[in-house]
Amino acid sequence: MPHEERTFTIDVDVLAEPPVVTVAGEVDEAETEELRTTLVGLLSLGHAEVEVDLGGVERLDPGVRAAFSDVWSRGMVIYLCNPPPAMHDVLHLEAS
Repeated sequence: MPHEERTFTIDVDVLAEPPVVTVAGEVDEAETEELRTTLVGLLSLGHAEVEVDLGGVERLDPGVRAAFSDVWSRGMVIYLCNPPPAMHDVLHLEAS
């Protein structure tokens, strides 16, 4: 049986104000932890706000909500950008 390679990337632009974290591919439990670690790292560098671009996400682990909540509870403001409509239920987003 061929091994299906999963794709996942996190790109961070720390020169943007606020920094932009672009996430693409399939975000499962391990990738969710990597995303949380990236956000905590930015917070430890003094960035209190971050923009997370989810436009390239194909699948999102429900645990990502807990990861965002953890980072938010540490004092970071997170702006979620471009979440695909299929991800709104996972993130519990509503149009405003």
